[in-house]
Amino acid sequence: MLRHTYATSLYRAGVDLKTAQYLLGHSDIRMTAEIYTHIAENDVANSADKISDYFGSIINVGVY
Repeated sequence: MLRHTYATSLYRAGVDLKTAQYLLGHSDIRMTAEIYTHIAENDVANSADKISDYFGSIINVGVY
C-alpha cells in the first residue's frame, strides 16, 4: 500500500512517469503507470485546467 501511495504522490507532485519508474525500481513503465499510480477525477480536472492555461498563455502571447 505504501508503494501505491508513493507512486500516486509522485504523480500528484508533478514528477514525470519515467522518473517515478526509476524511483520505484520498476523495469517496465507499464507497472508504474497501470498498477501503482492511481488517478482520481480531481487529477483529471487539474490536468484539464493545466492544458487550458497552457493554450491560453500561448494564444495570448501570439505563439502558435
